[in-house]
Amino acid sequence: MDFKKVNNWTGWMVTLIACTVYVMTTEATGSFWDCGEFISSAYKLQIPHPPGAPMFVLLGRIFIILFGDNPLTAAKAVNIMSALASGFTIMFLFWTITHFAKRIVQKGTEGLSNAQIISIMGAGVVGALAYTFSDSFWFSAVEGEVYALSSFFTALVFWAMLKWEQADERAGINSVDRLRADRWIVFLFFMMGLSIGVHLLNLLTIPAIVMIYYYRRYTVTTKGSIYAFLIGCLITGLVQVGIIQYSMKAAGLVDIFFVNSLGLPFFYGFAIYFVALIGLVLGGLLFTAAKFSSSKLISWFVAFLLLMALPFVYVPGDGVKFIPLLLLISVAVTAGYFLKPSSLRILKLSLWCYLFMLLGYFMYFTALIRSNANPGIDMNNVDNPISLVYYLSREQYGSAPLIYGPHFAADPSKDLVQDEPFVESEMKYIKGKDSYIPIGRTRDYNYNSDVKQLFPRVWDSSDDQYHAQFYSEWLGLGQDPQSGAYEAPSYGDNINWFFSYQMSLMYWRYFMWNFAGKQNDIQGLGNKRDGNWISGIAPLDNARLGDQSRLPQSIQQNAAKNQFYFLPFLLGIIGCVFQYLRNRKDWIVSFLLFFFTGIAVVLYLNQPGNQPRERDYAYVGSFFAFAIWIGLAVVAFAIMAQEKIEKMTSRDFLIYTGSLAFLVTFMSCFPGNGDGAMINAVAAGLMGVGLAAGLPLLLKQFSKGNGGSSTIAWFAVVLCALVPTWMSVQNWDDHDRSNKITAPDMARDYLESCAPNAILFSFGDNDTYPLWYAQEVEGIRTDVRVVNNSLLGIDWYINQLRYKINEADSIDMIWSADKIEGNKRNYVLYNPVSGIDQEAFYDLYDLMKDYVGSDDPSRMDNSRGEPLNIIPVSKVSVPVDRSIVLQNGTAQPGDSVLPALGFELPKRALLKNDLIILNIIAANQWRRPIYFTSPMGELGFGPYLRKDGLAYRLVPVMPQFSQMNWVTDQSMRSNGLGGTTLRDNNLDVLYKNLMEKYRFGGAERKDIYFDEENRRHLLNIRTLFAEAAGNLADAGKKEEAIKVMNKIEASITQESLPYAMVSRYNSHNQSSLIYLEAAYKTGMKELAAKVKKAILSDLKQQESYYNYIQTAKPAYYGGFERTEAPINERLFSVIKDIETKYEGVDTKGK
Repeated sequence: MDFKKVNNWTGWMVTLIACTVYVMTTEATGSFWDCGEFISSAYKLQIPHPPGAPMFVLLGRIFIILFGDNPLTAAKAVNIMSALASGFTIMFLFWTITHFAKRIVQKGTEGLSNAQIISIMGAGVVGALAYTFSDSFWFSAVEGEVYALSSFFTALVFWAMLKWEQADERAGINSVDRLRADRWIVFLFFMMGLSIGVHLLNLLTIPAIVMIYYYRRYTVTTKGSIYAFLIGCLITGLVQVGIIQYSMKAAGLVDIFFVNSLGLPFFYGFAIYFVALIGLVLGGLLFTAAKFSSSKLISWFVAFLLLMALPFVYVPGDGVKFIPLLLLISVAVTAGYFLKPSSLRILKLSLWCYLFMLLGYFMYFTALIRSNANPGIDMNNVDNPISLVYYLSREQYGSAPLIYGPHFAADPSKDLVQDEPFVESEMKYIKGKDSYIPIGRTRDYNYNSDVKQLFPRVWDSSDDQYHAQFYSEWLGLGQDPQSGAYEAPSYGDNINWFFSYQMSLMYWRYFMWNFAGKQNDIQGLGNKRDGNWISGIAPLDNARLGDQSRLPQSIQQNAAKNQFYFLPFLLGIIGCVFQYLRNRKDWIVSFLLFFFTGIAVVLYLNQPGNQPRERDYAYVGSFFAFAIWIGLAVVAFAIMAQEKIEKMTSRDFLIYTGSLAFLVTFMSCFPGNGDGAMINAVAAGLMGVGLAAGLPLLLKQFSKGNGGSSTIAWFAVVLCALVPTWMSVQNWDDHDRSNKITAPDMARDYLESCAPNAILFSFGDNDTYPLWYAQEVEGIRTDVRVVNNSLLGIDWYINQLRYKINEADSIDMIWSADKIEGNKRNYVLYNPVSGIDQEAFYDLYDLMKDYVGSDDPSRMDNSRGEPLNIIPVSKVSVPVDRSIVLQNGTAQPGDSVLPALGFELPKRALLKNDLIILNIIAANQWRRPIYFTSPMGELGFGPYLRKDGLAYRLVPVMPQFSQMNWVTDQSMRSNGLGGTTLRDNNLDVLYKNLMEKYRFGGAERKDIYFDEENRRHLLNIRTLFAEAAGNLADAGKKEEAIKVMNKIEASITQESLPYAMVSRYNSHNQSSLIYLEAAYKTGMKELAAKVKKAILSDLKQQESYYNYIQTAKPAYYGGFERTEAPINERLFSVIKDIETKYEGVDTKGK
C-alpha cells in the first residue's frame, strides 16, 4: 500500500463522516448564549462583544451569502460553517495522529508494511472519531459560536508545524530546501494572526510548536529543552502583549499625538504608525551576511523595539518611563551586538512570522470600518483607534489577579494602604468631535500586604453573582451576621479552592464527561446529583456519588446521561504512556499541547464560583490533544501484540499506565470523600493495566491461524473502533439539535409581547442575544428598542441609545453625553440632606436633572477626597398624564390610573445602569411603552409591572396583586420559598398575544431533546399560559381560560417538557405547581390529576433520595442540606394547600 495515498483518502473519509454527522445535527436556527449575537453580527457585519471576532463575522457573512443571503437561512448557514469547520478539524486531527503514529511505527528510513499502515490508519480513525463524538466538541460543532472555528485554526496550525517537520526532514542538509520548508512556519503564523480574529485560544499552541522546531533543528539536551520551553512561553507572552495589545495601543497613542498635538484628522497617526512599523520590518529583512554591520543592526533594533513596545515606555498622562526605556534600549543594543551573521536566518524568519501574523491580525481593521457605519450591534463603538484598544483589552470585564493579589474577604473600609489607598491607571481617552478627550483615570483599591496572597485563587469579592457567598460555602468560611463580613481564607483554603473547584470541578469533571461518561445535563455546582461525571460502572459510581439507582427517574432517564465505562479514557492513557516510552520528543510536544490548552487555561481564567453556565467548551483544545493519545493506543496494541518488547519496557508500560489512570481519576473525584476517590482511582488503574496487558494477548489469540501481523492490526483497529462507535450511540440523542428552535421562538414571544415603539430592558445573555437575532436577522418587531441593562453602565452604550436603530426610535434621556462620559456618575450614594423632607415624594425628572445630574459641588458629597454625586431622597415620583397613558394603551379604560407613579428606591447606592433606567423612565413621560424581560424589583417599581406576555410593562395603575388569588404564590411565601413570578395581567392583550402570536420552539413534537437552558425558557412559556388561564378563570372568563390551557397542552407536550422533574432549587416543580393550580382554576380536573401525580411522584423520589444521602452518605448531604432538601419538603406543604383549596380536603400532600 502507498502510505501517502491511503493516508490522504482515509483522512478525507473520516472528514466526510464528521461533516455529515455535524451537518445532520446542527441547530436549526440561532441558539442560546452568544450564538444570536454572533449570527446577527455575521448577517450585517456588525461588532460583537469584546474582544470581537472579525474573522468569524466575515466568514459567517460569506456562508450566509452562499445560502442565498436569506434571513431565514442565515442562522443555518453560520451553524453549518461551524459544522464544516469542526469536520475539517477532525481531518487535521487524523493527519496529526497518523504523523505521530508513523514516527512510532517506522524504524529509520525503511518502508512501511501493510500491517503497519493499517495500524497507523486505524490510530487516526479511532482517535479522530473519538473526538468527533466527544461531548464538548460536538456541542460547539453544531452552533454558530466561535469555538468550532477556533478549534479548526488550532488543528490547522498544529498540523502545519508537523508538515514543516516533514518538509525539513526531506530537505536534509540542503539549505535552499530548508528555507523553502520554513514557509510552513510563516504560513502557520499567518493563520495564527487570522485566528486572533476568532479566538485567542490558538496562541496556546506556540510552546508545542517551538519544541517541534527545537527538536528538529538543534542537538537535543536537557538544558536546551528547558530553554526551548521557556522561549516558547516567552513567545506566547510576546504575541499576547507585543502584537495583540501593544501594536494597536501604540498606534492609538501615536494617533492621539497626531490629532491632539498636530491637529491632523483621526487615523492619520494610526496609519503612519503601521506604515513605519512595516517599513522597519521590511528593512530588517534586507540585512545580509555580506553587508553585516553591528552598528546598523543595533540602530535597527532600537528603532524597532521602541516602536513595537511604545506603550511599555510611554504612559498616557505620565509621559516617558525612564527605566523601561533604558531596559528596552539595553535589550536592543545587546541583541544587535551579539547577533552573528549566521543568526540572520533566524531573525528574518522571525520577522516574516511577525509580519504575516500582523497582516492576519489586521482583520480587526474591518471592525473600525464597520463601526463608523453605526450598525445596530456596535459593541464598544470602535470607530476610532483608542476605542479599539479598549475593545481588544476587554476592559469592561475587568481582570483576575494571577500572581499576587487580595483575597475575597479583603475589606476596603479597613484593609487599604493608609497613605496610598488607591492605584490609578493611565489616562483614558474618548473620541471627541475634533480631538481625543482625556476622561480621567480608573482607580483600583490598594490593599495591605496582609490581605494579599501569592497565586491568589479565592479573589472575587463581588457578590452580585454570589461569588463571595459561594467561596464561603465551598470552603466552610464563616460570615459575621451583623456586618456581613466573611472570614478571611487561609492559604490552605486558597490551594483547596484551586484543586477542588478550579481543577477538579471545572476541568477534570469536563475531561471525564468526554472520556468516561456524564451523569445528566443539570449544571453541576458540586453536589452529587447534578452534572457529575460517571463511568456507567455501578459499583464505582455508587462509591463516589452514592447509589445512582436511588436518583429520581427524571435524572436517570435524562438524555444527557452517557456511559462510556472508562474506555475512551483508558485508551488515551495507554496511548499517552506508549508515546512517552517510544518517542519522548513527540510526547513532550503532545503533552505541551494538552497542558497549555487545558490546565494553563484554568490557571489563566482563575474562575470564581457560581458560573452562569458550564465552561467545558473552553478546554476542547486539551481534549483534542488527548484524542491523539486515544488513537495511538491502536498502535500500542498492535505493536505489543506483534513485537517482542523488552521486559523492562513492558513493565514500565503497565506501571505507568496504571499510575497515570489512578492519578487522573483521583484528581477528578473532588469535591468528595477520599474513599470514593480511592476506589475509583484504584479501579481505573487496574482496568488500565488489565486493558494494556490483556488486549495484546487477546489479539495474539485472535490472529492464530488467521494470518499474521495484518490480522493483528485489523483486529486492533476493529476492537478500538468500537469505542468511538459506542460514543456516537450514547451522545447522539442529546447532541442532535436539528429540530430545535427554542431561542428564536422565545425571542419572538418576548417581542410580540410589546406594544408598538416599545422600550424593552433585558438583563442577561439569553434574554438579549436571541432578541438581537430576531430583530437583526429575521426582522421581527424592529420597532422595539432593546436595552441591555448589563451594558448601561458604560458611556458608549448609553450614547448609542441616542440614535435610531432599524425602525426603533432613539431614546430620550435627561443627561447629555458629557454627564456620563468615562467614570462620571458610575455610582451615587443616598445621602439625606437637611432641609429636604424624607417622607415626601420628589419628581424623578427634576431630581435627575437638577441634583444627581448637577456638577455644582454644593450638591455633592465632598467628604471622600473628591466630589461625588449624591441622591438626597429615596422617594420619587413620575407624573402621569391620564390622556396619554389611555391613548397609547399603557393603561386600560377600566384601570385605576394614578396621578403620579410614586415608589421608594430600596438601594442606598445606585450604579450608573440604575441611574440610566431611572433617567429613561423620567424622560419618557409615558410617551413610549416600557417593558422588562424580568420582574425587576431592585429600583422599587416592581408592583407596577404588569404582564402583556413574557414581558413586564411599567404601568401607572393601582396594582391588583393578582398573585394573592393564587394559593401557590401565597403558600410559597408562607413556606419561605419567596413567592412566584405571578403578577397582574393585562388579560385582553395577553390572551390575544398567547393565542395568536406565540411560538413554542418545536416543543409540540415528542422527539426533540431540550437541555436545561432550553427547558427553563419553555417552562417560562408554559407557566405564563397557566398564569393567564388562571387569571382569566378568576375574572369569570373560563371559556377563554380553557382555550389557553388546551393550546399550551398541545404546544408543549409532556414528552418534550415533563410536568415534573429534578432541577436546580426545584424550580421546575415550583413552576409546575402554578400549572397545577391553573388546571384546578379552569376546572380541568383530569389534567390537574395528571400534573399532581407527576409532581408528587418526583417530589417523593427526591425526598427518598435526600433521606438516603443523609443516612447512608452523610458527608454528601451538605450539598442539599440548606437548599434542595428543605425546598423539596416545603413543596409538599404547597401541594397540601392547593389540595385543601380546590379539592376541599386536608391531605398530607404525600
